Amino acid sequence: MTVNKINSLRLLLALLLILPLVFGIIWFKYSSRTSFSSLSCVITQITGNVTVRYTNSTDWTQAIVGNYLKAGERIKTGASSLALLTFSEGSSVELRANTEIDVKEISVDSQKGSTYVSLDQIVGKTLNRVEKLIDTNSQFEIITPSAAAGVRGTTYTVEVLAEGTTFVTVTDGTVRVTAEGTTIEVSAGEESVIYPGSPPGRLLPAGFISNKIPDVTLKGYYYYYMIQESPIISSYLMQLGIPQLNATSVQVWFANDVSEMGWAADFTNQADASKALALMTSSGPLGWSLNKDNSLYVVNDASTEWATSLTTAIALNKMVDSASRFSDVMGYFDYFPSKPPLAPQIAGFIDLSGNVVDSIGNLVGFPLTDFKSALVSAKISKLAFVAYSGQALSTIPTVLSGSNASDQSLCLLGVGESSYSSILLSLLFDQEMSDVGFSKVNTGGITIYELSFDSSILLIARQGSMIFMVTSQDKGNAEKLLLSCFK
Repeated sequence: MTVNKINSLRLLLALLLILPLVFGIIWFKYSSRTSFSSLSCVITQITGNVTVRYTNSTDWTQAIVGNYLKAGERIKTGASSLALLTFSEGSSVELRANTEIDVKEISVDSQKGSTYVSLDQIVGKTLNRVEKLIDTNSQFEIITPSAAAGVRGTTYTVEVLAEGTTFVTVTDGTVRVTAEGTTIEVSAGEESVIYPGSPPGRLLPAGFISNKIPDVTLKGYYYYYMIQESPIISSYLMQLGIPQLNATSVQVWFANDVSEMGWAADFTNQADASKALALMTSSGPLGWSLNKDNSLYVVNDASTEWATSLTTAIALNKMVDSASRFSDVMGYFDYFPSKPPLAPQIAGFIDLSGNVVDSIGNLVGFPLTDFKSALVSAKISKLAFVAYSGQALSTIPTVLSGSNASDQSLCLLGVGESSYSSILLSLLFDQEMSDVGFSKVNTGGITIYELSFDSSILLIARQGSMIFMVTSQDKGNAEKLLLSCFK
């Protein structure tokens, strides 16, 4: 082969290598003049009545699996219906019954590869599974009439009521909730309630406010949301030495005291619910039980009149929203901290006209007599409470006194309203607290009343007629939690 032919061949090979690069540079330069190009999401599942309103149309038409939605289009589900939207980056949004969504933006930055998804949720409930967004500029957000929830990879639900109230409940990861210029982070196992025109609400155990309870008279109620695979569903089951049962939540209802008690546990599957029932009945007969829809219901003593009304309500599914059934005491949760220093684990309320406080203290071995005395002295008849912990309560200790409560960094915050007027309370409160044995200190500009008992600390503060009480074995955490109520 001659030198000229070799040089020509080399030139040809060079051109074959360089030209694709040159054309690639030219293509990238001109194709990226517009930073964003529209993308779509696809309807991948339909159950029942699902309709879509497409761009430039005022008519709602039946949705079809495989159809794409673009920015400016809407989708809604009817009663007993469901729709699943799947996005190209792997995220999905499940629309539950009676839900309507307006697709505001679905786009990608062709230069950076950043993805942007923005949905307006007008009403209803969605379950959102968002793939982890690696690019820092990517965004996935749901906007409601009262808030905006933005994430970078998590699983959470958004529920919007007809009047615009929004519930954001997080199962995995963290969601940033913004409303009225205020942003908070809601983590796994937590729930925030946002009212129209108000900043993000208080952090509570996931599902607590929207939870359904039997429509019966209650003197006490508590709800425990179990993050991921919490192994124990109650202290009673712990005594039996039962292994993991994958309960997702537990709720307990009281009449006058713990002798009249019923409870329910929700499981991830029916097999675990059946296993729990079998293990409990193996140690002796139960007063009453019902196992259905991945849930186990138990009433310890079914012989009382209250137990009869409770079992009837459960069997006939006469369940009501706790927020509406007990609106007076549920309103106290608006005073709980939106940014607590510890994680909320258990929430509930107690009517002090019964013996629930004393009987619970006797049952779990945690002295609550002084706690109740302080409440009565302050003329409080009902108390909303949240138990916070520095770590997930993977087990509920049989006895909460001693090192158990300390190891869990367990703090119990109670909020109630005094029947004294704010002026009269200002005049009497110091003397009432002194008579019970409290000392007074000033911490962070807040007057705090302090009482030590049985290796625990009880702190009380006041704002108007609202009384805030924290009890714990960790004074440092107790002070931080109490002060967070006033920020």
